[in-house]
Amino acid sequence: MSEGEISIVLPVHNQADHIGRLVGDYVDALRPLARSYEIVLVPNACRDTTEEVCQALAHEHATVRVVPSPAPGWGHAVRLGLEAARGELLCYTNSARTSAGDLGLLLRYALAAPGT
Repeated sequence: MSEGEISIVLPVHNQADHIGRLVGDYVDALRPLARSYEIVLVPNACRDTTEEVCQALAHEHATVRVVPSPAPGWGHAVRLGLEAARGELLCYTNSARTSAGDLGLLLRYALAAPGT
């Protein structure tokens, strides 16, 4: 991955029914930034098909990676995702509460004022 890349870590838990739409929205929000990026999905202790859906998304989008965790816990998933992230600019968020528009806005501000 190139210098200046953005890594977005998304812990996910039992979100098989909507993670595909969410990742699509995030990809659409990140594309206009004209920066390389990766979305690191961290399915953790899922009891549904979330991990399989995440793997399918990684096959569909070259910018998506999956770092599965059998251990439960949002904080654990964040740490695991950050350890796996390759970007210079790191971001983690609660995928259920951060809209794609808000994420794009936050990253535009971060890129416009590095180091602040």
